[in-house]
Amino acid sequence: MGEPITAVILAGGESKRMGRDKANLPLRGGTTFLQRTAALAAEACDSVIVVGRDRPSDWPFAHTSFVPDDMPGLGPAGGIATALRHTPDSILAIACDMPALTAEALCWLRDAAAAYRFAPGVIGVRDDDVEPLFGIYRQSCLRPLELRLQAGRRSLQGLIAALPFALVEIPAIHRPALRLSLIHISEPTRRRGI
Repeated sequence: MGEPITAVILAGGESKRMGRDKANLPLRGGTTFLQRTAALAAEACDSVIVVGRDRPSDWPFAHTSFVPDDMPGLGPAGGIATALRHTPDSILAIACDMPALTAEALCWLRDAAAAYRFAPGVIGVRDDDVEPLFGIYRQSCLRPLELRLQAGRRSLQGLIAALPFALVEIPAIHRPALRLSLIHISEPTRRRGI
């Protein structure tokens, strides 16, 4: 049996470029980005935490915990630090707005981490591009991350470069899952110019 891994969905962003809350954008079939991501994460991980927002009153899944960001305004690095404080597990960090994400891609990353048990984390790489929000972060990276944040260094790329993270090439079959695209947004939303 592998290490316990909690999926962490980072959903506290301000959506400045989009102008509205990405997590609650409707997708075809009536679900939202956040609901779809949580359902996929539950297939791949032992538990699911959403960082950066309150539980919606109509939230359909009992298996999801919602925690406020302990360090609002510090971006994904602050969200990852918050998540590591709220679970004893390693975490699989993902963004809330990945419409092509698949459970298979998340399972691949979870399984890939088993070969690097002693690394502080395992990060997916596409053609030399590091994907910090498709990565496993272990408890051993929490203190270095907190120290970096206290020093005003919010870059996950910097954390990954500073510690002996394992970098694993994402197979071609799973690369489309990381695409940040709005092609799956419902038609009424698309007509509003999003």
